[in-house]
Amino acid sequence: ILESTGMPPRRPPRRPLPSVISAGYANWGECDGKVELAARTGVNVIIWFAIELTVAPGGKPVVSGGPNLTCVADTAARLEAGGLPTHHFISVGGWDAPHPDPAVPLEAWWAALTSWDESAERAGLRGGFDGLDWDLEGNDDRSSPRSRFSAAGLRLVADLSARAKASGRFVSLAPPQSYLDASTDEFSLSLALPARCWHAEFAYAGRNAYAALLALAPPDTFDFVSLQLYESWSRAGCMLSRHRLPLGAYLALLVGEPRTF
Repeated sequence: ILESTGMPPRRPPRRPLPSVISAGYANWGECDGKVELAARTGVNVIIWFAIELTVAPGGKPVVSGGPNLTCVADTAARLEAGGLPTHHFISVGGWDAPHPDPAVPLEAWWAALTSWDESAERAGLRGGFDGLDWDLEGNDDRSSPRSRFSAAGLRLVADLSARAKASGRFVSLAPPQSYLDASTDEFSLSLALPARCWHAEFAYAGRNAYAALLALAPPDTFDFVSLQLYESWSRAGCMLSRHRLPLGAYLALLVGEPRTF
């Protein structure tokens, strides 16, 4: 699984990320006053939610969903005019969403994503989106193909990430905690496993599948990782609620864990 394709040289981003990132997610398709309010109260990276990568009959890759692009562009312009420049990412995925199909070539997927981003620029978002945020997750139907990753699918995501980075965009990950948990070396491509720390009846957890993305992509491809500590019956919830570990102590433990990867 640990191989990836060659990528072109990287282009520098249009502007650097802030030294302290305060990222906030919009809701499904949301573009309203709450997004602006979040930026006015400290959010400096807005992650708009969410596009899906699907395949049309005949095999053509399609980018669908997401917020109204004109609304996104207008929001970005108002924030900049108000002295609140923000970075704008687009999220890919969400619960129950399809995973990009590795049967479609990398170049075809990249062309589809580039075309979609160009439509955002035509709508008025200067330069298009600043970055791509991967939020690929499982499915309510545990027998669905979307309840697991494939090795080829992870390679595709890693290569698309590298291509985005080379184009001057930022790339981030938003895994549920069980999908990237440095407290264990267990690994599986399945996203339909029992929770580890408590509530084993919850059978929608993962085992470090996102760690493969960190291994497959070139170094420094991913600019930041937002762990979903609110995942149902997550290890964070277990340590805080079941084991009564103080929040500060748990956060210190969590911050130190990635060094063990």
